[in-house]
Amino acid sequence: MTYEELIDLLISRNALIVHCSRPGKGDEGPNSRLFPDDLRDAIAVCESGAGDLSCSLVWPGHSKTFGSVGIMLKPRSIASISSAHPTDAGTSPDANGRRTGFGGRFSREAVMDTFANLTDYNEWTMTDADTIGLFVNLQESPLEVAKVVDLTQLPDYNAAMPPLAVLPQPITLDEVRAAFPDLPIRISGNGDHRDRRRHEEALSLTRTSTASTTHPQPALDAEASISNFNLRNLLGV
Repeated sequence: MTYEELIDLLISRNALIVHCSRPGKGDEGPNSRLFPDDLRDAIAVCESGAGDLSCSLVWPGHSKTFGSVGIMLKPRSIASISSAHPTDAGTSPDANGRRTGFGGRFSREAVMDTFANLTDYNEWTMTDADTIGLFVNLQESPLEVAKVVDLTQLPDYNAAMPPLAVLPQPITLDEVRAAFPDLPIRISGNGDHRDRRRHEEALSLTRTSTASTTHPQPALDAEASISNFNLRNLLGV
């Protein structure tokens, strides 16, 4: 599958590649990189190509993601997709920041197998990609990210417990917007991508710029829902 064929397929299926802020980070501790810093780090990873990210392919009727708030990514080439698996590939980073797991090489078969899986999580790994917006998955209810919680403020706090813990906590859409004011927001509510034309335009604007050293993004509204999101414009075809 060529790069152009992939972009055309994403347009036709109204699909997005997203990386989400994982709400379950209790094992990483209070000093870990939490929202929004984790997504800022993810943007930097894809911008530089140093390392890769665990991502999900989502489309109408399939919005299973490893978190409810994330970034939307546009690969700069086929090589940007370092692996693709139709289910959870169980990836983890190695010493060089590259994720390893069950995922295989990008191929037409891997893409179609992913689209054929309507009931389970999928996992693609991405590097060297443009961040084209924020993704908010309202089907992951409630909307949550990992935050540091002061356990001493809880009425049933026990002195034997640590004072701080990282727990999934609610976040509002306004908080998400304030953290990344320059990025458009796409909201997935009911898996409804009704406006094919706007979706096509968002995917289309930058399709031909993969060899360039700069990756200009189109000006978009600060917020857009799945039903009116201009994907052809955003992907730059």
